[in-house]
Amino acid sequence: MMRVVLTIVVASVIGFGCGVEVVKDSQSGSQTKPASTTTGTQTKPATAQQEDVKPATAAQSVVPNGSFEEWDGKAPKGWNTSIPALVQVSSDAYDGEKAVEFMQAEPDRWGRLEYFFKPEDAVLGKKIHVTMMGKASAPKLLVVAIEYTLDGKNERADKTHPGDGAWHAMDVDAEIPAGVDPGSVVLKAFRRPGKEGSAIVDLATVVVVE
Repeated sequence: MMRVVLTIVVASVIGFGCGVEVVKDSQSGSQTKPASTTTGTQTKPATAQQEDVKPATAAQSVVPNGSFEEWDGKAPKGWNTSIPALVQVSSDAYDGEKAVEFMQAEPDRWGRLEYFFKPEDAVLGKKIHVTMMGKASAPKLLVVAIEYTLDGKNERADKTHPGDGAWHAMDVDAEIPAGVDPGSVVLKAFRRPGKEGSAIVDLATVVVVE
């Protein structure tokens, strides 16, 4: 008398095939061999690094009015300027209808746009990712930075525009220590003084990574 054993292995992961092996054994009862499997191409899930590079949206950002569409007097609403005359609204926008242009000034006069983080922004002890679109016509002219004071010492992480006259995403990653002076954490965009050329920023976003 002959006995037929049918073994089927079905892979639980998409991309794996099925292996089928039929084994004939005698009445004495030899062991049945395990079925072999065939492997196809697997679809890998996105890694955390891939997910982190997704562009931020205004809804995700903790910074208000990052598109600079709303103005309150001589500055974007919710933002501060060092010298109002050196920061002006521009129609040369990357997104929407308005952007911020920094005017040329003497070597001792800095045109700065600043956002001071508030307690409700919850960035202390967190890693943040900053993106601001920038356009500058000269190298080392336009800078975006995160600054804070820790134990009486000023710390800064920044990004400088290449100065090729095109729009570029100016990305800055920073980890804000929990022990910093809460009122010192600031996002800045500024034009270096004493240099010729045009400098414009638009679409600022700040996302808390963790």
